[in-house]
Amino acid sequence: MTDYIMRTSAGVTETMRNAGPDLCLLGLGSVGSIFLDPKVSATFFIPPQLGGALVTIIIFALRGICFRLQKNKTTGAAVGAMVVGLASICIVGSILIFGYVM
Repeated sequence: MTDYIMRTSAGVTETMRNAGPDLCLLGLGSVGSIFLDPKVSATFFIPPQLGGALVTIIIFALRGICFRLQKNKTTGAAVGAMVVGLASICIVGSILIFGYVM
């Protein structure tokens, strides 16, 4: 957060554009620790390694979408990149919530 607060000179649109891939990386870094949790891995009917691999592939695809949206210099594309990055965080969060609720 501090890094993004210090980037005020770049502008809000540029900061949103750069936040998308960074949020995807944050979600990607969380995948391993979530599927190592025994409660979460016992909830799903597939092996945790396969589940982690599938989520990793999905997040890589979302990151690719972010990079494509970064090429477009409109405000809508910047918001879209940020939303796609937040989607990767939501995927990881929803797996964790589902694992502990079920």
